[in-house]
Amino acid sequence: MLRTVAKRSALVFSLVFSLVVAGCTSAGRPRLVPPDSGRLRVAVAFYPIEEIVRNVGGDLVDVIELTPAGSEPHDVEMSAQTATQLAQADIVLYLGHGFQPTVEKAIASLGRDVVKVDLLDSVALIVDAKRVDPHIWLDPVNMAAMTDNVASILSAADTDAATGFRAQAAAYSAQLGALADEFSARLANCASRTVVISHRSFAYLTTRMHLDQIAIAGISPDEEPAPRRLQTVAEMARRLGVSTVFYEARVADELARTVADEIDAATAPLNPIESITSADLASGTSYLTLQRANLAALSKGLRCS
Repeated sequence: MLRTVAKRSALVFSLVFSLVVAGCTSAGRPRLVPPDSGRLRVAVAFYPIEEIVRNVGGDLVDVIELTPAGSEPHDVEMSAQTATQLAQADIVLYLGHGFQPTVEKAIASLGRDVVKVDLLDSVALIVDAKRVDPHIWLDPVNMAAMTDNVASILSAADTDAATGFRAQAAAYSAQLGALADEFSARLANCASRTVVISHRSFAYLTTRMHLDQIAIAGISPDEEPAPRRLQTVAEMARRLGVSTVFYEARVADELARTVADEIDAATAPLNPIESITSADLASGTSYLTLQRANLAALSKGLRCS
């Protein structure tokens, strides 16, 4: 995977001037990866993929974060500094189908010697209104499948470290399997099996757990429903005995609250786990802890026993 300085320099120049350059948010900046560390340089599109790579790669890889900590991944723009880091990657892991348009554009500009992998190919996809639902990571079983895929990719790129990659992947997959079992056990007996939520982001999890998701709006958190949709959802929720309407954490709860007020229900947040702040990471917050918080909210909101 060695590249000449000339090739890297040309690619950096092309990326920097072809992207919309934006400053990083105050929530955090991508950490700089030291040059010539001798380790695989793996660029990750956003937090859930970073979580997998850090668990599988450990100190055997250098991680390049394309979405700054705490930033919204859908609308992220790429700074010149991040573009420079991306151009030096050996492997790039991302989710396609327009989930992060700017990131996908940058990845498409990379040379053929960079391994580019769309992790949506790791699992069976859900298509809604002719749009691929990209939220595959919210199902722990899908996270385990992506973990296995990442282990294979890293092992092929660095055969000397393959044993370590596979051992670490097995350990993390075991944790994800235990999490999936927790979801299945706690959501087995619930007064309601209908998850009414502001945006259509939990379809993979609800499908896995044999729950029904009713979304007020579409896949993107920017989508706004027609007034008639709000009334329709409220009518369905009332008929199904829904007592809690969920909304995405870190997103305004107006849609959920409108429906909840109509049927005299409570509201509660579910975390889509698309990003995480540097402070949260430092305090030990992770995909596993956030999912367990989601499980607690679902168990209470669905009145599970």
